[in-house]
Amino acid sequence: MLVLGSDAINLSAPLLLCGEDDVEGQHATTTGKIDENKLFYLMSRGIGKSEARKLVALASFNSVLEKIEPDSLREEISLFIQEVLDDAD
Repeated sequence: MLVLGSDAINLSAPLLLCGEDDVEGQHATTTGKIDENKLFYLMSRGIGKSEARKLVALASFNSVLEKIEPDSLREEISLFIQEVLDDAD
């Protein structure tokens, strides 16, 4: 989960649903604000802070979006995400 608003509050709790003998750790997640180092990198390349925040947020969806078929549905979802990010300013 990516927190975009300064007034957003995260109430998530870690939960492990497995027994001692069947632990698999092939995924990771982070919760929190956008990494300031990523913002600095993009902004040092001439991208404004608002646009840099949108790019970092949009990039966090890419691993899921690339698996969606058909392409038309992927594009529709991507456009929706972009609209939400544009409204988050």
